[in-house]
Amino acid sequence: SPAGYSMLGDYFPKHQLGRAIGLFTGFTFVGSGLALMFIGALLAALGNTDEIVVPGIGPVADWRLAFVVAGALSLGFAALMLTVREPPRGGVAPQSGEQDGIGAVLGFIRANASLFVPLFAGLPLLAAANFGLNAWAPTVFIRIHGWTPAETGQILGLMLMCFSAV
Repeated sequence: SPAGYSMLGDYFPKHQLGRAIGLFTGFTFVGSGLALMFIGALLAALGNTDEIVVPGIGPVADWRLAFVVAGALSLGFAALMLTVREPPRGGVAPQSGEQDGIGAVLGFIRANASLFVPLFAGLPLLAAANFGLNAWAPTVFIRIHGWTPAETGQILGLMLMCFSAV
């Protein structure tokens, strides 16, 4: 996330920034893998229960309860983010006191088109492929290989955590 990278740039000195960004990016996959494993374990614990009655919500299918639990845990992490303080901004204003406008930015992009065009075209395609893979991989293993949702979460979560860093 751009805001996260910006904050890291302000929190860490240049000689530590590479490691900080690497950990920030790498733990995204660890978190995604843990989420799959957690939801897989939750589905395994629920077994083949058709519906669970949740106070205040009513009857919920087991797979929907997994979303409710994940959302509730996310609220806890969101509350934890309230403890993160905005660092003082460093290096954002030019020394001369003049601000470069959008024309200067577009001129820089145009002058470096051989770098930016592939990035601006390729990164959205890569993101779309990753989102599609993450959305449909569990379904493929369930439909084609006969895995249960619990097995799928455990195995794909472990694979995501172990092999995303490679």
